[in-house]
Amino acid sequence: IEGQTNFVKSQVEVAYPGTHEGFKQALRYKISSLIVNDMMYGGSLADMFQNSYLLNLPDWFIEGAALYVSEGWSIEMDDYVRTLFQDKKVKKLTKFSGKDAALIGQSIWNFIAVKYGRSNVSNILNLTRIIRNEESSIANTLGLPFRVFLQEWQQFYIEMGEQVANAYVPPSDTLKVIKKNRKDYLFNA
Repeated sequence: IEGQTNFVKSQVEVAYPGTHEGFKQALRYKISSLIVNDMMYGGSLADMFQNSYLLNLPDWFIEGAALYVSEGWSIEMDDYVRTLFQDKKVKKLTKFSGKDAALIGQSIWNFIAVKYGRSNVSNILNLTRIIRNEESSIANTLGLPFRVFLQEWQQFYIEMGEQVANAYVPPSDTLKVIKKNRKDYLFNA
């Protein structure tokens, strides 16, 4: 329009994974990722260049926010984080990348929504865009140091893992699978 070319268009490409439900989930994630990235880095090409130079956010923050917006709490995230904390404590979030970083980020956003309220999720995202530091925005919004926040987050999922472990009831001995197959047993699907 009027001699201007808009090089940046909000588009997503989603391959069909084979199931309708999988397609809906992938579409929700891609649109959520587009919205979070647009919110953090801006909508115009000039804003993107400026913010990508000044604003360098880790994978756990951006990908985790997109996963949380698209799915909220998920079984995959819950299992991953509980298993992670059974083995060790997480000291540096930046050492995770890819799907691991996204699941950790999703668990952080879930923890913030559960403990501090859903409104603080958007407050943290908005403050991060302004002050350009994810740790400071979390600390300023929640009113506690980032180190303390990480300890609370870990403790939240450790306690959740203990509750799940305590609620687990092992099957009785009569339901155990026989180790050797007798010739007269027929196993079929």
